[in-house]
Amino acid sequence: MKILHLCDSLNPAGLGGYESYLHYLSEHLVNNEHVSIVVTQAPERDSPDFVDYEHYRVRYLSGNFLEARKWELFALPKDKREKKASILFKENDLELNIASLENQLLDFIKESKPDIIHAHSTYVVFNRVLSNLQEGGSLGNIPMVATIHGRPKPLILPSGERTTDFESFSDACPFDLVLAVSDNVAEVLDEYLSKKGIDVPVLPLYLGIDLSVFYPIPETKKEWDIAFLGRLEKMKAVDLFPEM
Repeated sequence: MKILHLCDSLNPAGLGGYESYLHYLSEHLVNNEHVSIVVTQAPERDSPDFVDYEHYRVRYLSGNFLEARKWELFALPKDKREKKASILFKENDLELNIASLENQLLDFIKESKPDIIHAHSTYVVFNRVLSNLQEGGSLGNIPMVATIHGRPKPLILPSGERTTDFESFSDACPFDLVLAVSDNVAEVLDEYLSKKGIDVPVLPLYLGIDLSVFYPIPETKKEWDIAFLGRLEKMKAVDLFPEM
């Protein structure tokens, strides 16, 4: 089976949850004789068309370079970002980017002929691209699945509108099935979708841990009830620890 993975953004430094998840997932899929292609927005204006890794290929789509301009902004010191943002972005950037990506993604789908599309936390861009292509009848019967990797987070769109990623996702949800990485994520996401009258199955599916990489240290003498490495914020669900 040929699987086209979609992700709005991948850190150009190769760091982050989606990056590691897609790496290990693709390795597992290849070992089961499947093919993984990861499609994302180009993080730089001069990004190559694709980069080959051991178990998958990353295909970069430029759009209108909205993603590349985002990383240019993040590379600046925080005190200089606000002034530069008004130069880098314009109010209708998102709409122009989506229109450009529609053509680019459709061309690639016709070229690669995937058996399934698996989107990963496509809150703003590719969920809208897929929705527009679906409404236009361009995708045929390709099944589409989305995996939501975390709880809702604050989001500022290029227009300056303040919202959340879940709210943006519920504005365009063309998927046949949505997988959530925990019961809590599934419950919260279902609330957002229900408010918009979207009837799509939302099922929890825990990602698990690759024990060949992350494994207990048998010789450690320290004892603890629980260890947490990450941001101590509600968006990371640390408030659920007492229940667990």
